[in-house]
Amino acid sequence: MSYLIWLAIFAWAPTIVLWWMYYTVLSRYKMTLLYCILFALIVEIPWDFVAITTAIWYFPKGGSLGLHIGVLPIEEYLFMITVSAFIVTTAIVYKYKIIK
Repeated sequence: MSYLIWLAIFAWAPTIVLWWMYYTVLSRYKMTLLYCILFALIVEIPWDFVAITTAIWYFPKGGSLGLHIGVLPIEEYLFMITVSAFIVTTAIVYKYKIIK
């Protein structure tokens, strides 16, 4: 459960705040956001699968909610989606605010 709290504080909350503050700008880039999330999933799922099946890393028992899709816990998919959305959102806001 603490992993979800970490995601909420450090990824969901800032992303929501940025979307609230810059909705008019960010709404023009919804497809960019979707493409970046899909690309992240396409790259990260096989990466994590290989790392887990070769014992490079693991998810300890009791460290997740217990819901898995394949060998990955649901929190890992949420991490991939959330962090990708946060990075893309931050980059778009940066472009809008700094690089006009």
